[in-house]
Amino acid sequence: MGEYRSVRDASLWVEERGQGDPVLLLHGGMSDVDEFEPTLFGLADTFRVVGYDRRGFGRTADTGNFTLTEMAADAAAVIESLGAGPAHVIGYSAGGMVATSLALEHPELVRSLTVISSALGAEDWIIRPQPPTGDSPDAGYPAMIVDRCAQLSPDGPEHFPELVRKVSELATQDVAPADALAATRAGR
Repeated sequence: MGEYRSVRDASLWVEERGQGDPVLLLHGGMSDVDEFEPTLFGLADTFRVVGYDRRGFGRTADTGNFTLTEMAADAAAVIESLGAGPAHVIGYSAGGMVATSLALEHPELVRSLTVISSALGAEDWIIRPQPPTGDSPDAGYPAMIVDRCAQLSPDGPEHFPELVRKVSELATQDVAPADALAATRAGR
């Protein structure tokens, strides 16, 4: 059901289903849009549901800068490509960090925001991703995750330690102060 779409300077794997108001799904770290099957894609009975593999994850190659600002810009471009106005945005885990960045940096594109099991500050992580080491190039990720990434990644299985390094580096950055979203919503 998915296809590659040119978004900004990347070719993102995008899944789109249903009709109605747009809902954008942002998957967690070390996963892909398929994590929303069948639960959230069930919203397609009522909404136009769109999800995509973020850069470096799933079927989308690791290109460009690996920052929340760049990830939010990709999400904004996906919403704009729909030509349907602001979207309801649902972000899970690291996808919640991207969703929050999107709401702060492009509030005009976010109709509502749902963040599930995520963090705003680096100190808020329950389990912070660790960088790969010589003894553990997979940084202790379960075989199921390593194998899934190897199976889907256009960058090949040898890219996994680099992805882990980038994710662990991203996890040291704050998304926003806790009151930033309240200030943004109040200003609307």
